[in-house]
Amino acid sequence: MELVDLPGIQTFPDDYAKATTALVTKYLNKPDTLVLCVVDATIPSLDSSTALAMIRAADKLPNTILALTKSDLVRSASKVHLLFACGSYLLLRVL
Repeated sequence: MELVDLPGIQTFPDDYAKATTALVTKYLNKPDTLVLCVVDATIPSLDSSTALAMIRAADKLPNTILALTKSDLVRSASKVHLLFACGSYLLLRVL
């Protein structure tokens, strides 16, 4: 078993964006990849996460554990309901 801690996906500057996206894609394309995806719980929608979009595109959702950071900052009951209604994710509360 190999454990690799990849950098977060950068969007700026452009060369960082290309480099981090290529690196993540390389590992997502490996057949036995297990993904621990860390996402900020305060984003408006999980669908806006670049990392989750890449995981979906690589068909790795069944091999993904989603860890939500800053979940203690989510105050709206509807926001919490929306986050936990995503049946294809295993949601972890990370403080």
